[in-house]
Amino acid sequence: MSCYTGRKDKKYHAWGQSAEEARYYIESMSEPGELVFDPFAGGGTVPFVCERIGREYIAFEIDEKQCEVIKKRIAEPYQVEWQEATMIQKLIEL
Repeated sequence: MSCYTGRKDKKYHAWGQSAEEARYYIESMSEPGELVFDPFAGGGTVPFVCERIGREYIAFEIDEKQCEVIKKRIAEPYQVEWQEATMIQKLIEL
């Protein structure tokens, strides 16, 4: 099953991808507590998701301004669309 929504999240980075899609792939390829590596963190989607689903992560970003964006993003609370995507996925699995 795929969780491709086609949505992009350009709020944090010009090439940003949605947290819902990142969550699907991270959960599919790792277990809670495992390490996820992100060599091009950009807007911080992978660290953002990892913080919320119990994965450790190592993320690199060369742009210092983007590093500040990532730090702020990680500190944000859950977002409503995240919860909606979870509910939709559960309905699909039924």
